[in-house]
Amino acid sequence: MHLKIEKITVNGEQSVFYTDGFGYPISGNLSVDYASNYICLEKSSTTIKSRETTARHLLFCLNYFIYNDIDIVNRVASGEFFSFFELDKFSNHCFLKQRIINKTKSSNIVSFTPKDSISPSTRKTTCRQNQVSNTTARERLRALRSYLEYLYERFYGFNSPTRLKEHYDNVIRHLNREVNKAKPNNTSVIDIDEEVFTQEVINKIYEITLVGHPSNPFKRSQLRNRVIIDTIFDIGIRRGALLNLKLGDIKDEETPRLDIINRINFDDPRKHRPTQKTQSGVIGTQFSTIRNLKTYIETVRDSYTSTTKPSPLYPKALEHDFIFISEYGTTKGHPLSITGFNYIFDVLSEAVGVNIHPHLIRHHWNYNFTRQAEKAGLTSHETDKLRKHQMTWSENSTMARIYNKRATLEKVRKIKQNYQNQLFYTGSHDDNS
Repeated sequence: MHLKIEKITVNGEQSVFYTDGFGYPISGNLSVDYASNYICLEKSSTTIKSRETTARHLLFCLNYFIYNDIDIVNRVASGEFFSFFELDKFSNHCFLKQRIINKTKSSNIVSFTPKDSISPSTRKTTCRQNQVSNTTARERLRALRSYLEYLYERFYGFNSPTRLKEHYDNVIRHLNREVNKAKPNNTSVIDIDEEVFTQEVINKIYEITLVGHPSNPFKRSQLRNRVIIDTIFDIGIRRGALLNLKLGDIKDEETPRLDIINRINFDDPRKHRPTQKTQSGVIGTQFSTIRNLKTYIETVRDSYTSTTKPSPLYPKALEHDFIFISEYGTTKGHPLSITGFNYIFDVLSEAVGVNIHPHLIRHHWNYNFTRQAEKAGLTSHETDKLRKHQMTWSENSTMARIYNKRATLEKVRKIKQNYQNQLFYTGSHDDNS
């Protein structure tokens, strides 16, 4: 059975389902039916992007058990669940890349070369190359665990027999151990001397993206693209949050600011809707950012044709209140798509000769924020609090700690340099005495 993940929109609300290879709903397989209900109902409070991710990891689990003729729903309904041996086999399977799984399914022959027999290190390296990251394996295991918890509650609630409950608890505990074994890979290295963008790159970006500049890489939509670039550099906003900005989110009374709202937009006609990853918040901007946004809205988004009978230049823009729109093609007037947004930075990156990505700009914003906070004499606690507010991170977020670590490393280096200088000058003084 070939399963696919499909996203559909009903009455403005998007849902994720499992279908067959032709895109038709699966019928007759309870494991798949319950899985679709689990994604649609149990995960309904999460973003559509999160549901797609959950569905993808759970699909990995479904494919494994279907291939091995194991009916997940029947195992839970009967109280049989899984043996530790079965769970261990599945856990090992979770670490394999999909291409290795496909290759294994198509052939039972295991390749063996003389090099394998004389080079254990080569075998170990090859094994690592065939594996996904610990984070991916961990999410696959968690997907099965969550699905089993959902099925158990559906079948038994809080009234299951004691022995069955003990069996279930043992299964969950075993899965928990497997999840804990797959510790996330910590590959982040902080280089305190590495700026995200040099000043030369920044100057070039701002120069060539001026509206009407002869080297402007955008032949069309120059004002919109410049306003997008300015806004991201000013506040470090995420792609999803920017594409979800609405007309009413602009606030310019006294203190210029933008409302960043984590909401479900039922009026969003985009198939792949951008999502706000972090929590809602109000973030401060430069006056120029608000002024540029309003100029774009008045002169482009809400503009009219200069005819005897003026009509909206973008009629479709009247059907929604998202700020940034597509200006050409079949989606003219529709909210700017994720693909259209990405294209802006692909073109910009090629023109500048450096990878310019919104997430890198977010890192650049945080790098500059750290330096400005130090110049202002803010404590680490004050910097952490302000950073979380501007980035719309929760109080429990550890992201601010990562950026603050750079400042800590710089302080350590300065202390060591001062200490070494003292040793050097002290030594020189002693030599001359």
